[in-house]
This record gives sequence, structure tokens and C-alpha cells, in this order.
Amino acid sequence: MENITKTEAAVTVRTAVALGVFDGIHIGHRAVLGRAIEFEKSGLEPSVFTFNTESISVKHNKKYKYIASNEEKLYMMSDMGIKYVCCPEFSDIREISAEDFVLKIIKKKFNAAVVVCGQRFRFGRDAGCGADQLISLGKKYGFEVSVVDPVMYENVIVSSSSIKDMLYSGDIKKANKLLGYNYGIDQKVVHGRQIGCTIDFPTINQYFLSGQVIPRYGVYASQTLINGRQYLSITNIGVKPTVTDDMIPLAETHILDYNADLYNKTVKVRFSDFIRSEKRFQSLDELKKAIAADISTVKALGGYRKDG
Repeated sequence: MENITKTEAAVTVRTAVALGVFDGIHIGHRAVLGRAIEFEKSGLEPSVFTFNTESISVKHNKKYKYIASNEEKLYMMSDMGIKYVCCPEFSDIREISAEDFVLKIIKKKFNAAVVVCGQRFRFGRDAGCGADQLISLGKKYGFEVSVVDPVMYENVIVSSSSIKDMLYSGDIKKANKLLGYNYGIDQKVVHGRQIGCTIDFPTINQYFLSGQVIPRYGVYASQTLINGRQYLSITNIGVKPTVTDDMIPLAETHILDYNADLYNKTVKVRFSDFIRSEKRFQSLDELKKAIAADISTVKALGGYRKDG
């Protein structure tokens, strides 16, 4: 996938451009992106206009939190088959009028023959225009507009906001269904207080990005990917109230059947089941017993079988 954000030259081939923030690449987003990709059969290059997710601080007058980092988002788009992407900082585009957006971005930069968006897509200064205005501008400037209906899952409209609510409440299984993949963390492993080693449950510690959605504090069944191999694991998300007064939340993961040094390495951990809420224990011995019980639950959920 070619990132054309900072290039002055226009795309010379004709394109089908999907429009949206796409902060989670959930199954609703994939319907919009997939529609653009379908136009490749007609000779159009599937493309995307979006924003750097991490550059958005406020949305709908509320502090904005994103599901996937910008790097993850672009990787998933490329993996789907998107050929060109323009992904500016939100501040660079927020004041542009709807018509200038169409002329400067859709027509000039992308050379678009087709534009794809969801029913609730908004654009232009103060998000003042929607799909109907885009259709009118398309007729004026010579491109087709394809509007994708909302995707439903169990009578719920699939949206980033509904997925965030599920993550905040700990309904990780349903959130994963709407995402189309397991939510998780993909960050560098940092040093902790090494309490886990003293109670025979060594862990890796990872901090969430500052704008990333942090799921409900508690214990999760998880899978950890290391060197192309997936390991069953158990992750505590929260502030570790039994062993520290530090209020910065992190993911602390114990990986079953793995004990190599992962410090300073970037590791992907994905959460699959919510086990219990975070709890302060009266002693390390009580904590150790709780972790052992949690691991037994995770093994049962994951169909655990030790290799060899």
C-alpha cells in the first residue's frame, strides 16, 4: 500500500476511494473498505482517505479514544488489499470546506471515479455535510458515490462507539465479534516490580498507548504471539492494587509454557474472555492462589494441552 499523504503528485490511475476514520477496522468498516475493493474488478484501484487516528483528541464534544493505533489501522488496510491511502493529521483537514475537500482530495489527489462511505459519514468544516451532500457533489464533479448500509450484529448497529462500550464493560467476546478479530495490545515489554517471579508466575508488562481504549480492569484469557507462534496466556488489565499504588493502568501477562526474556521486545497479546474483575488481595499468598485458579479457568476455556 502506498501512503500518498505527503506527496504533491496526484494518483494517475482511476480509483475507488473509501472515506472514514476507520479507527477499529471492525466489520462495519470492512464493509465500506470491501465495497471499494470490489471496484478493482472494474479497473479502479481501491484507496482510502482517513485521518491519523492518534491526532484526534475530541469527537462529538467528548475526549476521543481509539480502538486501533494508526499503525495497526494502516497495516489492516494494506492486508485487505487497499493500494493507496491518504492519512493526514486531523488538524490539517478539519477546517476545509466540503467542496474544497471534494476538489482537492477526491478529484485532484485521488483521481476518483467512485467514492464509498457509510450512511453516517460526515465531512467538511464542523462535519457539516453527509452522504446526501456527497452524492450531489459527485454529480457536479463527475464521480459515483456508493453508500454502504450499516452492518448489524444481534440487532446492534456495528459501530466504534458500541464496541468501545463493550470493551469498557468487559464484554470482550461480543466486542471481538463486532471487530472481526480479538482486541489486544501490541507494545514493547517494560520492566515491572518482578513480583510475579517471586510467586512463580512471571509476567510481561505492557503499557497501553495514551489514547487507546483500555478495557474493563480485570483478568482476561488471552493469546500471546511470539515469533509466529501463539501461546495461551492470562492477562491482568489494571493497576495491580495488591502490590503497588501506581495508578497508571497496564497489561500484565503470564504466558503458559514460555519463560524466555522478552524485555524491550514488542509483543502482541490478544484478549478472548473476561474472567473476573480486578481485586485487591490481603497477601501475596492469597494473590498466588487466585492466579492459580484463574489459570485453571483459562486452560479450560482454551482447551489447554501442553506440548510434549
